[in-house]
Amino acid sequence: MNKLIASIRKNAREQVHVELSEFSPEAGKVFNMVAARLHYDDGSGQYRPNVQVKLLPELVTALQQAEAEARAAGVLLDEVDEAPAAETTILGAG
Repeated sequence: MNKLIASIRKNAREQVHVELSEFSPEAGKVFNMVAARLHYDDGSGQYRPNVQVKLLPELVTALQQAEAEARAAGVLLDEVDEAPAAETTILGAG
């Protein structure tokens, strides 16, 4: 199972893809994974994987801490309707 959950535009040439996947290092072993990986435009309009973001639990913790600090500083809006449009594509809901 490989399922792209979201594609987040970083800049004109790069996107971060968040996906669910399986890894089978050997017969009978399957690891379910959540991956966040930087993809780059190879010049033909195709996005190719580049850097894989590892340590997802640490990344989630860091993002939660950043959110808390931004809220405390008053720089993060609470209402979705007030936020500027994000350049995130959520794929395959459901």
